Amino acid sequence: MRLNVQTDYAYRILIYLLSVPWTEKVVTIGEIADVYDISEHHLNKVARKLVSLGILETRRGRGGGIRVTEAGREWRLGQLARAMEPECEFAQCTHDHGNCLIHRSCYLRGILARAGDTFYRTLDEYTVSELLGPHSQALKKSFRIGPSPSRE
Repeated sequence: MRLNVQTDYAYRILIYLLSVPWTEKVVTIGEIADVYDISEHHLNKVARKLVSLGILETRRGRGGGIRVTEAGREWRLGQLARAMEPECEFAQCTHDHGNCLIHRSCYLRGILARAGDTFYRTLDEYTVSELLGPHSQALKKSFRIGPSPSRE
């Protein structure tokens, strides 16, 4: 199974946002694009989808940005993958029956469907809030996110 680019970018956006406390810093798509060296245009499309799903919320205007909603933190990773790639196929034959000579008697389709179900069930064991896992400090270091300098 291979996730599509939009799902990969959705997970990357969420990992970055969970690494940066909203109270300390407003995060823009441009900042995330710079960190990952990904097209800002592509990340904007993914962020809009995450907003429409209720996973992200936006703050407009000067000093605006995005953050993960409380409800978004509870989304299951498999649920998110299904929402991002509604027509995921493990092989062309799983959706395109007209071009397959052995469609009616093929056992492989069932095996692939079962593998897909297992893949999503595994992702469903985790929520968005668990994306950082035990490596949150290492991620913050990779992103060059540290404690805010104290103000005197």
